[in-house]
Amino acid sequence: MRWTDTAPADVSPSSRLLAAQCPGKAALACVVETASGRRLARFPLPSKGGLWGWFNEDHLLVFDKGPTPWQVRIVDLTGRTARPFADFTGTDDTYWLVHITTR
Repeated sequence: MRWTDTAPADVSPSSRLLAAQCPGKAALACVVETASGRRLARFPLPSKGGLWGWFNEDHLLVFDKGPTPWQVRIVDLTGRTARPFADFTGTDDTYWLVHITTR
């Protein structure tokens, strides 16, 4: 997977929740229950970034190429930054291979 790309949709570690760009709203992330389809959250995504996927059951990784260095933040389900995850430098042609594992 090319990590500079955003995830079109991703299921939480428990498979209970789905996070994706909101239908028809590329600048918004939506979180829904997989069983019912009920939307639980919606929040804005960076204009030069997007959704990377789940960090844990309650937090998502959001990528932002707006600032320098580029940032990946851990956000809660309201979109509020919980903490930084990583900073990257490069150009639009830069390729990163990022491995994320549990302890």
